[in-house]
Amino acid sequence: MILLKELLKLLILSFLIWFFYKDSKRIFKGFFLHLERKLLVVHSLKLSIVLILIYKFREFIFLYEILLLFIFLLLLFFLSLLTLKQVEFNIKGTINSKYKTFRYGSKLVQYILFLLSLLMNLRELGRHKNEVKEKSKKAMYVAIFPVQKYIMVSLTGLEFTKRKTKFIKEDELMEIGNQLEPGDILLKRNDWQATNLGISGFWTHTGLYIGNLQILDEYFSEVKSLEGIKFSDKLKELNIKNYISLQNKTCLLVIEAIEEGVTVKPLNNIAKVDYFSAMRPRISKEDKLNAILKAFSFVGLPYDYYLDLESNDAFICTSLIYKSYENSISFEVERKLGKKIVLPNSVVKKFARERELQKRELDFILFYDLDLKTRKAYKSTELEFAKSYKRNISYYRKLDMLRYLSTILDIK
Repeated sequence: MILLKELLKLLILSFLIWFFYKDSKRIFKGFFLHLERKLLVVHSLKLSIVLILIYKFREFIFLYEILLLFIFLLLLFFLSLLTLKQVEFNIKGTINSKYKTFRYGSKLVQYILFLLSLLMNLRELGRHKNEVKEKSKKAMYVAIFPVQKYIMVSLTGLEFTKRKTKFIKEDELMEIGNQLEPGDILLKRNDWQATNLGISGFWTHTGLYIGNLQILDEYFSEVKSLEGIKFSDKLKELNIKNYISLQNKTCLLVIEAIEEGVTVKPLNNIAKVDYFSAMRPRISKEDKLNAILKAFSFVGLPYDYYLDLESNDAFICTSLIYKSYENSISFEVERKLGKKIVLPNSVVKKFARERELQKRELDFILFYDLDLKTRKAYKSTELEFAKSYKRNISYYRKLDMLRYLSTILDIK
């Protein structure tokens, strides 16, 4: 009779191990085939809860150590697979933004294992209080990432206006193109755009002006590090794909990070807007060359919906500028909801703070502002540009609000 009970316990234990193994196998297969992040989250949490329950009720569970070890190993297996996959995709240089899932999944499982190790020994909890707080913040961002991405994608392109044209017209676009040099930092804003609600400050987007291969060849013709070759030859040597995509293009171009990722777009894409400005880094052509080549190395990488400034495999518009110029310009890094970020507005704030200094890092090139009387953009002053980052709801209250609100509609 005793032998029968022991056999029954072993049978139950074997069944539980088989069940978790089979369930995990299904999850692994589904996760890696379909890249469904929720499978990782749900299954990891489920295993974690079971692991805690087994430990807390270990006195009543036969051979609980075996079951405990097995489930703990499953969680470790998750972590190992995710980390290996992340490394593999980084080595291959994938441009698929979905693969960032592995990075976030890895962080989540690390956090779960960290908490479990503390729960197993509650006396250690007090010593690791600050660490738990910091890791909890990171885990929170991992958890809300899908929602954050959904909101950002949904708002992209949505406008609260029936106005079809922008304030900057074709004649201004020609003048803008004539004043720019490779390496210039461009900023833009469109009024009544849904994405403005989620971006702190007046300016909402940045880009890096490059011109075209002919302009780049001429501009960097005397840079010593090129050792007598053209910029286009250097680009061809470093990135044949980028060279091929640019060799037949004669229009003016910008490197920018938008919804489709880091890409090369015509100047009109960032300049045919409501408000536009340009600043020029006060650095050598050598440094500009390095910055532009670095920006080209990011082309093709996905947009960073996680907003991780330290990421090198996905970018938002400002992190593209920040990473390209990180060895020659110091940008202001802010913290928003616990995240490090460089905002388009903070780039203008930096200029305003340094503009009268001899060692300033940025020079003013141009600023197109709104003339409410004509409902068109006009070329404004450096002083107005320096104050533009302060614009908020109080600034608009001082305007002729009826005229400003009329810009929602396509009327004169």
